[in-house]
Amino acid sequence: MLDLPIFFKVIILGIIEGLTEFIPVSSTAHLIIFSQILNFDSIRNNVFEIAIQIGGISAITVIYFKKLNSTFLKFYEKNNQKFIDNLTLAFAPAVIIGLLAHDFIKKYLFSNLVIAFSLIIGGILIILI
Repeated sequence: MLDLPIFFKVIILGIIEGLTEFIPVSSTAHLIIFSQILNFDSIRNNVFEIAIQIGGISAITVIYFKKLNSTFLKFYEKNNQKFIDNLTLAFAPAVIIGLLAHDFIKKYLFSNLVIAFSLIIGGILIILI
């Protein structure tokens, strides 16, 4: 455990978030693991985690603003409707599973051991695929 001033911990976690947000790894998992290493408990109440990920979400919104704006303003066009249908189809299972399994997920899947194991397995799969 590192005992740094909170300012430096926030900077380090911000760098980790920035480096992992746009690559196929879990930025949230990395934040959880490094918050433990840095002895930064604020990530446990989700406020810091949400606040730090707003930057990544904002960047995506800016990058895709034109596409999203034209898609949702012209939702009646065939190509746009297909995109919206596919987006809904991809999003719905995550919402349903998340709502039904929320307590299980919070209780069993946020431990450092499960997170580390998942990152290792995910990394191996990415290399193999």
